[in-house]
Amino acid sequence: MTPSRLPLFALGGRGVISVASNEIPTEMASLLQFRAAREFSGPARAIHSHYLPLMEVNFVESNPIPVKSRHGQNGFAASRLAPPRWLPPSAGSLGRIHSVLETLGLVEKTYAAVGD
Repeated sequence: MTPSRLPLFALGGRGVISVASNEIPTEMASLLQFRAAREFSGPARAIHSHYLPLMEVNFVESNPIPVKSRHGQNGFAASRLAPPRWLPPSAGSLGRIHSVLETLGLVEKTYAAVGD
């Protein structure tokens, strides 16, 4: 599981290599702006808390499988890439990924088959 961003920033972390930035770029940029201003409560905490389930589910399987799964569900060509860049997630992981995306309102379109 990936460490949470906000606590790392509060301890002096300066940046991230962020998988979630592929899904929520505006929100991750906001967290970095709050980090630069050393503002770790209020809006920064709200953004972090809201998207923490996404940050966690992105590592339910090896990176980049969960993110490419999400992009495949939203109609991008991720599911057409060849291994090792794309392997479909297990059915259990796909259910967890989809549930988090739905809860956060990040599912734009749902396709019946991912990883054709």
